[in-house]
Amino acid sequence: MIRGPRLVFREFTLEDAPAVHAYASDPEVTRFASWGPNTVADTQAFLADAVAGQTRMPRTGFTLAAD
Repeated sequence: MIRGPRLVFREFTLEDAPAVHAYASDPEVTRFASWGPNTVADTQAFLADAVAGQTRMPRTGFTLAAD
């Protein structure tokens, strides 16, 4: 976890699915992204991969949530 005075970066959890899907399924949010808009299955797969990546050794990437 990385904590600043107004922002926290933390590991994703599977419980983040509703919040992630709220933005990842919005066509306006994803308009210029290389992904999306996501289906529920897309969002679940993204989170599953992000959570699995937390335990890979050696760890080669970090996908973090911003609170």
